[in-house]
Amino acid sequence: MDVPSFDTIAVGVDGNRGTLRLDLPHKLNPLSTRTLTEIERAARWFDEHHDLKVVVVSGAGRAFSAGADLAAFTSSAAHEDREQGWRMARALDEMRAVTVARIHGSHSPGVASPGSCARSGRRSPRNW
Repeated sequence: MDVPSFDTIAVGVDGNRGTLRLDLPHKLNPLSTRTLTEIERAARWFDEHHDLKVVVVSGAGRAFSAGADLAAFTSSAAHEDREQGWRMARALDEMRAVTVARIHGSHSPGVASPGSCARSGRRSPRNW
């Protein structure tokens, strides 16, 4: 199965382990509507790999993610932006594989902190 190409993330599969890397390190991997859309598409792609057990989400560079890319969200499309965030979260939640976040450096406490991972019932070991 061909690996899809994205603008803001990178994905891969090695055996029963998948990787999803936020890939805009020069901007500290912010989450824009485009990124949320790509994560949703990647989650659907991962789910086509029936032997996949885990997908590790990480951030390129010195930080996991700075959080929402405020410059990318518009007040005129606020409803659509929220809907895309919901679709992305739903796609990750519906995957057969367990999703864990490999958090390092600076990150937004509301995006993917260890606390938010624990609330979803999924947690990454300290040194994955």
